[in-house]
Amino acid sequence: TTFLGKAAVFSAMAVYGFELARYIGLRGVGNETVVLVIEIVSAAVLVVSVADKYIYLVRKFRAARK
Repeated sequence: TTFLGKAAVFSAMAVYGFELARYIGLRGVGNETVVLVIEIVSAAVLVVSVADKYIYLVRKFRAARK
């Protein structure tokens, strides 16, 4: 596992929390703009995490060949 993998899981769970706050109607935290920003940031973290995981796996497979 990589640090960015853990960050991706954390950001996904944060999105669920903010979506729940929006559904419940909590002021501030459930604001649609706040939720949208959290979703965008979470998507960016996920993309970077996938790229990091790809690089990690390529390095591991190359090392296994030797």
